[in-house]
Amino acid sequence: MAHLPDVVLGPLRVGTTPVTLAVLFSEPLLFAAHYATVADILEWPDEIEATLASVRTRYGAHDAVLDLIDTLRGQVPMALSADLARRMAEGMELHTALKNSEDTYRNACAECLARQREGLTMDDFPEEITPGGRLALLARLLEFSPAQTRVMAYALVYTVVPAAQLFTRMFSEQRWSRPLFWQTLLDLDAESLAGALSATGRLAGSGLLYAKEGVPRMSEFWMELLVKTGTRFEEGLLQALALKDSSGGAARLPADDREILVVLLARREPGINVLVHGKSSVDKKRLAHGLVQAIAGGAYTLAADIPEKDRPAAVMVAQRLLARRPGRVVLVVEKAQAVLSRALPDGFAFFLGLTDEDEEARPLDERLLAENPVPTLWLTHEAKRLHRDTLTRFLFHAEALKGTRADRLALVESMIESLPLAKCHKAELAKLEGLSAQQLACARTLATMTAGRSRKIFARDLLVATTRSQKALARRGKDEARIPVTRYSLDYIHAAGRFGPAQILQALKRRPQGSLCLYGLPGTGKTQFAEHVALELGKPILIKHASQLFDKYLGESEKRIAEAFDEAEEEGAILLLDEADSFLRDRSRSEHGWEVSTVNELLQRMERFEEIFICTTNLFSQVDVAALRRFTFKLEFLPLTLEQRWAMFLNETGLRGKPIAEKRQSAYEERLAFMLDLTPGDFATVKRQCLLLGEELSPEAWLTQLELEVKAKHRSKVDEGPLLRVS
Repeated sequence: MAHLPDVVLGPLRVGTTPVTLAVLFSEPLLFAAHYATVADILEWPDEIEATLASVRTRYGAHDAVLDLIDTLRGQVPMALSADLARRMAEGMELHTALKNSEDTYRNACAECLARQREGLTMDDFPEEITPGGRLALLARLLEFSPAQTRVMAYALVYTVVPAAQLFTRMFSEQRWSRPLFWQTLLDLDAESLAGALSATGRLAGSGLLYAKEGVPRMSEFWMELLVKTGTRFEEGLLQALALKDSSGGAARLPADDREILVVLLARREPGINVLVHGKSSVDKKRLAHGLVQAIAGGAYTLAADIPEKDRPAAVMVAQRLLARRPGRVVLVVEKAQAVLSRALPDGFAFFLGLTDEDEEARPLDERLLAENPVPTLWLTHEAKRLHRDTLTRFLFHAEALKGTRADRLALVESMIESLPLAKCHKAELAKLEGLSAQQLACARTLATMTAGRSRKIFARDLLVATTRSQKALARRGKDEARIPVTRYSLDYIHAAGRFGPAQILQALKRRPQGSLCLYGLPGTGKTQFAEHVALELGKPILIKHASQLFDKYLGESEKRIAEAFDEAEEEGAILLLDEADSFLRDRSRSEHGWEVSTVNELLQRMERFEEIFICTTNLFSQVDVAALRRFTFKLEFLPLTLEQRWAMFLNETGLRGKPIAEKRQSAYEERLAFMLDLTPGDFATVKRQCLLLGEELSPEAWLTQLELEVKAKHRSKVDEGPLLRVS
């Protein structure tokens, strides 16, 4: 093969060395196999050429070749092509003709070897465009020694050239002469050859070669990459990390983790390996892309068509190719568990007929993680499949968590930015838990097909398609956190206690861990405050109601409580337990043993929980005293003050900033003041009525509806008339 070293040099050396030449002549078929590797370049006297020509004439017919192949089938260790079978026939005829004149054959090989060496220069193997050039590049990247490079080069020859494969396999069967054969073939002394073939060497540790029939060879992938030079070498290994639509939902990293990774990935130092792990339901690839964008770097990944068994070697070479590039670059390796194998590399000492018992060989994963010259992000959803020794070698471990509503909104914005979608519709899409880029892409395509020029139909069909997709994927649907229908502000919370809502929120931002007990009348904003905390902290919220956790069977309630805490911990979510009085009932009043065990289980899980746990209750007096001691903050939510009522009324009726007659304002304020236990929840109920009916209420109508809501909460006191109770 043109521009490939050792196609003929190795076999020619075997034909010029007396000991190996004697072995060739002792076996006619072995001699014929050797001849087949060098037949095209050997020059013969006329009488020998005439002998060979007669053989070619004899096997020129198709049927004759088929008979020849059939005859040789049981005598050689591999299937033969018609051309190789003819060469074998010529070789056997030549063996008979030269049986008593070995020097003739040796001289022909020696003259040819001298010509080949004289014509072989480095200019024959320019990098990139020839197999020899690519071999040299690979050797430089992986820092192979000259001896290791020669072994690799012949492994390629063996893989590509059938005649070389046949000859090598047949000679390797001569066990007593095997060491001498390899030394002669590769032109190496015994010590250099043993070092090149050692399991501790760089060649064995690269994973580029594997053994078959006792001979080194390359995989189909590496062979094609080196031989098929129509495309650039790098293109066969690397591609820019593209944001393809994934079925995984939006992902996020804890703020501390992200800050650390941005600093790490910006450095050009060897040994920077980061494991990004998380469930298969989150899009870690998009997360990795965002991290590299944050450092203004280039993100690359392995070419998609690299077979799994070749990916470890591909990672090693890709890292070194990227190291030659200027600027910040990061390699992103997907399915890390399939690449980072703890298997020890095969030593190739058996080529010499020896057993490699070297105990210093380093596993493949150790080499990949210890010697990488550029930052590498390893992605996996199966971290448990990685060996403990492998896991400890990563510089940093980052868990990709399920994205929050803000993350999903960012995903929607990035994919729908050029399409006619109102802000409210984007917010509706962002509510869908686990929403993925692939779902959005399909829904966008459908809506484009069905909507024509109608923006309204486009929005409708996009929302319908995504919600149907959620249902088909058995995803939970919308997340638990609601978007307030009224204008939300901490100023509208009337709370009793030394520490107010704003103070508590700031404390949780500094250290997002602790437990809160929120109690008070319905509608005072307990649940909405918990949802606001989640939004401000950028965390998902997992809401559990008593009806979801209680079970009539013994031990099942405790099990469900444990599962709720585990789920929240896995997702890095705030856990909100609504109707907590059902679980934290005073144990002194318990009538059944299971009630005590349920409270105990909840208290134990609270103490071990490393996220934020929030309980809400309307029956604070019934909560177990020992349980109350375990809450970091206890916050009572009260009805709105007069000032808060007036502020909310101005906001929701649209009167803020508009002139109001003094007499009318006084009337409005008086009606608000006499509403018993007016809460933000009452304003939200009236606002939902407006949205459902599609009507704008006048200030007077707002007051009337609020009065009806207040009376509905106190049905037993309707006849007593309006009462004032404002704290």
